[in-house]
Amino acid sequence: MRALVLPLALLLALAPHPAPAEGPATDPLTIANTYGRALAILGQQQAVAMLAAAIEDSRRQALAEGTAAIPEAIRARLAGHVPAQDLEMVRWRVGGGTDLSLQRNAILHGNASAITLGEVVVFADEGEALANASLWAHELRHVGQYREWGVPGFARRYLADHQAVEADAVAFAAAFAGGPPPLTLPERARLSPPRAPW
Repeated sequence: MRALVLPLALLLALAPHPAPAEGPATDPLTIANTYGRALAILGQQQAVAMLAAAIEDSRRQALAEGTAAIPEAIRARLAGHVPAQDLEMVRWRVGGGTDLSLQRNAILHGNASAITLGEVVVFADEGEALANASLWAHELRHVGQYREWGVPGFARRYLADHQAVEADAVAFAAAFAGGPPPLTLPERARLSPPRAPW
């Protein structure tokens, strides 16, 4: 609870105050709205921090369990489409993780084919990892997003609008496959994501 007091106090200190001529805010609705906004911002910050920490922990687990460089056949197919630095730094594995890890939960309970944790891609199926270049293109776009935004930035954008983050990766994979992006690609996926209020 003490961890909430200081950030909440800082947010309230930064909250807009009425002009001196107006006097102190005594309207309960105005006071409640100010507190509500402060708590919402604090909640968003906590959620971003928790997701970023879970991504980092899950990434470390995957690396500790053993990873490999991108398969040569996949690398050759993606060369020229995926930035070379992403092809160089990416590591991959199949499954793994503890009961609370993102990779285990995304694969077992979310039916994900793969999940990207920074520069580490964890696949549900080895056959897909060795043969599905389109899936790799999708996941490597997420690697690029982490590189461009950092882990906290990725977490913030994913929590704010995961559909836009995924739509960007879907469009990237569709471009690799030579097809047009899906017709359902939301317009917001082509726009810069909203800036966080903090």
